[in-house]
Amino acid sequence: MQTYGYYPIYLIRENSGNYHLNYFRSSNALDVVVKETSINQYSLTYKTIGGVIDFRFFASEKNPEAAIEKFQLYMGRSTVPPFWSLGFHQCRWGYENITMLENVIKGYEDNNIPLDIVWSDIDYMIDYEDFTIDEKRFPLDRMAAITNKYRYVPIIDAGISIKG
Repeated sequence: MQTYGYYPIYLIRENSGNYHLNYFRSSNALDVVVKETSINQYSLTYKTIGGVIDFRFFASEKNPEAAIEKFQLYMGRSTVPPFWSLGFHQCRWGYENITMLENVIKGYEDNNIPLDIVWSDIDYMIDYEDFTIDEKRFPLDRMAAITNKYRYVPIIDAGISIKG
């Protein structure tokens, strides 16, 4: 699914009353120049230096929503993020132990600051090794207490250590 991108499109109402949508994208640099040639008359020029070019024309629809619908069917609909991820996040590197993390959370609560999601950076791990938890500094029962009140996300780094 598409999660990010740019979509150089224009949607226009034709003199006939119908709508069309044009999509022009290049994998290389792209400039779009719009000039007024006379009153309410415009020219559109695409300038690209090559690359892979994707040009689509979605034509003659009675309403703009129908032209946009055709474009969405071609491109694929946007990814909808999980609702919880739109909340208030707290994340930071450098928590030496669970007490530091709990104090930060308490600060949010004491000051009526919204908080929905708590993240822990790789400080909670044993020697920053993936899939480990340093239970001396971050006891599981106290970590679980956080998950009872907030959505909790432990960060897992992509690097896997090798001990020689």
